[in-house]
Amino acid sequence: VASLDDFLPEVDYWEVLKSVREKFSTVFGTDFTELPEKML
Repeated sequence: VASLDDFLPEVDYWEVLKSVREKFSTVFGTDFTELPEKML
């Protein structure tokens, strides 16, 4: 199974996901950063 790293290996997806979750947390006033990874 091909992973995202096979297409864009230079991107740190966990850092991107973290920043996205922080952004959603700010916008919606809910702390999405505490949700399990599988929920996203």
